[in-house]
Amino acid sequence: MQPVEQWATGREPMTARQAIALERVAAHDGIDVPFLDQQGQNGQNVTKAEAYKLIADILSGVRPTAEHLDALGRNDAHALLGPPHPSLWNNRNGSPTEKQIGWLKRLVSALDILANVRDQTLQSLTSGQASALIDILRARSQFGPVEDKRVFFEAAVQQARTEVPL
Repeated sequence: MQPVEQWATGREPMTARQAIALERVAAHDGIDVPFLDQQGQNGQNVTKAEAYKLIADILSGVRPTAEHLDALGRNDAHALLGPPHPSLWNNRNGSPTEKQIGWLKRLVSALDILANVRDQTLQSLTSGQASALIDILRARSQFGPVEDKRVFFEAAVQQARTEVPL
């Protein structure tokens, strides 16, 4: 699948199905998405690509900031870049969400890390660190297998902790 920035229809308005999906995932995670209540009334005309990216981010445990939500649909080139880095989140030091833990468990399972080691490590992460680790593990999956999975996992966790310090 092409990146959303390259979609031929990516600049078209968000579809009704996307709005419904976005409303559901946002409500499930307790995220207020003001433009859903005021479509077009506040100058935001969210595109298909922006809606797709926002839904995908929420489903993977990323909580968009109010500033990011406000930038969507305003022909803001930064809106498609996604939410700010987790180190800039207001809630970066909170506990990881259930979705973040679920994603991490799936991603870490490919590394054959013992469950007790995995769970102990994941329990020690903040929400921001969990999001950074998800990004690191996703990027790794694009490059194929690693030789020493435990060393890679430990290095990835350390990198996430360095990127999003307490």
